[in-house]
Amino acid sequence: MKPQKLAALIPLLAIEPLSLDIRGTAQTAQKLGYGGLAIGVNHPEINTKTFGPTAQRHFKQVLAAHGLALGAIRVGVGKAGAFDPATCQKLLDDALSACDLAHRLQTPLVSVYIGEPADDQSIPGEVAEIVRLLAVRADCTGVIAALSCGQSTWLHKLLSSIDAPCLAANLDSARVVAAGGSPPQAAEMLAGRLALWTCADAVRTGSAVHLTPLGSGRAAGQEVVNILKSQDYTGPIVVDVRDLPNPVQAAEQARNQLQQWIFA
Repeated sequence: MKPQKLAALIPLLAIEPLSLDIRGTAQTAQKLGYGGLAIGVNHPEINTKTFGPTAQRHFKQVLAAHGLALGAIRVGVGKAGAFDPATCQKLLDDALSACDLAHRLQTPLVSVYIGEPADDQSIPGEVAEIVRLLAVRADCTGVIAALSCGQSTWLHKLLSSIDAPCLAANLDSARVVAAGGSPPQAAEMLAGRLALWTCADAVRTGSAVHLTPLGSGRAAGQEVVNILKSQDYTGPIVVDVRDLPNPVQAAEQARNQLQQWIFA
């Protein structure tokens, strides 16, 4: 597939915040003008023993009937992620399963929230090993594993230390804000490594973080778009309206706001 310029990309919608079944979400996403979906690996409609070849074909048919693609499978177990012995194995298992599922569904991208490091200086050996194992599975299944965390300096260091073509970065704007960072600075730092932009907004007051409608927080979406344009970014954009009231309305507003930024 020929890479597209940023203005030609139609964003994906993260499915979980809508709390609808896949068919209902597909109908809503089509109506709102989205080009596809991003779905969590533990979504109840795909994380089941009955989601075999027949169910997978039906899943793809439902999306195709609404003119949608499955752009990414998402993985995350919270802020502790790979940094806590209580959650690291779950994260790895889910990430490996997501690679296998992405291969079966012909989905090019797996998004993995690695968690939040204690500082941006050190990479624990256990975390590096998890990422190496993920890289092996991603390479074998022909997918890109896009890693995210709030601390962009640490993420850049991680990807530089494990230089695998199947590993990339996911710029999750809301998580960068939550960690006290700047999404535009993160976009510049991760230039050449970005395979995904998770477009969400937030404000941070002291240690408290609140998700906000797109364009009303501190994520500086217009600046991020301008930087991605300058980088000739061609990866997908996932709109995530997690933790917002009336997620369908928030998804519609986000789609409109994103288009304004792109064509400004």
